[in-house]
Order: sequence, then C-alpha cells, then structure tokens
Amino acid sequence: MKSDFKAFKKDMQILKNRITETDKTTDKLFDMFGGFEGELNDLLWELVANLITFTQEKYDAKDWIDWYIYENDFGKNKYEAGTKKTTKKITNIKDLWELIKS
Repeated sequence: MKSDFKAFKKDMQILKNRITETDKTTDKLFDMFGGFEGELNDLLWELVANLITFTQEKYDAKDWIDWYIYENDFGKNKYEAGTKKTTKKITNIKDLWELIKS
C-alpha cells in the first residue's frame, strides 16, 4: 500500500505542476495579447481536465481528486470529507489518499 501511495503522491504532484504551468502560460498569453480566450485556452485546460480524469480513474477516486484540487484548493481550505459515519479534514495528499481508500 505504501508503494501505491508513493505513486499517487507522484501523480498528484504532476497534476499540481501541470495546473501551475497552465496558469502561468495562460497568464503570460493574456498579458501579451490583452486577453486570452478561445480554442487554445480551451485546449490547454482540456488537457488538464483529461489528466485529472485519468488520475481519478487510475486510483478509482470517483470525484475526490477534482474536489481536492478545485474546491479544497489542494487542501488549503481544510474542508471535511468522508463517509456517512466519519469525516475528517482533508489538508494534504495523505489525507486524500486515506479518503479515497476508505
């Protein structure tokens, strides 16, 4: 199980890096052109969405990864999640991993 967590942690770091780089790229293009929308912007974010979907399917994570990234802001919001019987704050990758495996 530790090796699974190690792979999960690596994949989540790849996701975080891809989102950060996509943000930087779209910000730079916005600055260069005074606005940035359209097909290229959509394509860049579609690649991120596909990577998230693939990672969720790989770890049978349902929508937890998407929730962790966008709603819980990679754990910064410290939202609680869990089962009907027990919930806990999700503040880091290890918490997310335990949530997915519960």
